[in-house]
Amino acid sequence: MIDGDTIGIRGKTVRLVGFDTPEAGMNAKCEAERTLAANATAKLRQLVADGGLDLALVPCACPPGTEGTQACNYGRACGILKVADKDVAAMLIEQGAPSMRR
Repeated sequence: MIDGDTIGIRGKTVRLVGFDTPEAGMNAKCEAERTLAANATAKLRQLVADGGLDLALVPCACPPGTEGTQACNYGRACGILKVADKDVAAMLIEQGAPSMRR
């Protein structure tokens, strides 16, 4: 788990699509954003804790030819993560967490 919308798996960093969470660490604009980011990360951690995960890599929306580079999603792949056949993005948004947005 890297943050609320990015995971690391098999040596690859994957940006989960369908939602966006506040930035963490040095990328956050203020302490409040860091707190929201920590909450989002904790919620994602809770969802994936029981396993039953399925990750599907998907094409990203970056300009063609930039995939996998810093110019494209900071070098991250894009993916959809499901837990027990339910999209994590939809689950987090359904929970009504204020730090989650489409």
